Amino acid sequence: MDRMTKAKLKARLDRVNDALGNDREAYTMTADGLRANAGTITLDWAYGGVKVCRMVGPSGGETDMSMRGTMREAATYLDAMLTGINTAKESVE
Repeated sequence: MDRMTKAKLKARLDRVNDALGNDREAYTMTADGLRANAGTITLDWAYGGVKVCRMVGPSGGETDMSMRGTMREAATYLDAMLTGINTAKESVE
C-alpha cells in the first residue's frame, strides 16, 4: 500500500469535484471580495486529521460529509463518492 500524501488526496478531491461539475477551489475572488463556490467538495484539516465537507452557500458555510480521520480514510471516502457518482451517471445514460 502506497503512502497517502496531501497531493494524492487533493488529486482525488479534484476528480470528485470534476465529476460533479463543481469548481475545484472552495472560494473565488470577485469584485466584492471572496465568494464561496456552493457545492464544491473540500477538505477540512484540524487536530491532526481531515474530513470531507461540502460548501453550502456563498457566504462560506459548509457541512460535514465524513467524520474526521486519517488521510487514508478520507481518500477511501472520496473514492466511494466517485464510484457512486460514476454509477449514477451510467444508469442515467
